[in-house]
Amino acid sequence: MLLYFTQHFGAITSQHREMNLQKLLTLRNGYRRLIADELSKHEMARMSKCKYERLLCLLTETTEKVKMISDKIIHLNDVGDMATELVKSKKYSFELELKLVRLEKQQEERISQSKLRDVDNISGTSNRRQQQRPIKF
Repeated sequence: MLLYFTQHFGAITSQHREMNLQKLLTLRNGYRRLIADELSKHEMARMSKCKYERLLCLLTETTEKVKMISDKIIHLNDVGDMATELVKSKKYSFELELKLVRLEKQQEERISQSKLRDVDNISGTSNRRQQQRPIKF
């Protein structure tokens, strides 16, 4: 009886673990696709500082979710798959963080270029005004 229970319970536990693993893999792939879509849409787009900061915050939160899910997947995997999954997960997270840093730097460059253009426009306008004033004798 004990042997039957152990074998039966072990099979249920294994099936449950496999179902959880598949659910987590699907969830992680969905989050990864969401991140990729947002990055591709906004990577080259010009956006306000406020919009950019919100996007960066959402991408960072989603990245953290992906990391947590990946850790759960690693713990549910068999020992043989664990090393492979660990390498893939860490590589993805590292590359994503590099992309986020690049996006942040691009946005900072855009903001500083915009400020320089604004200063140039203001300076150019005041120079033109000075040039257009009639000379009084």
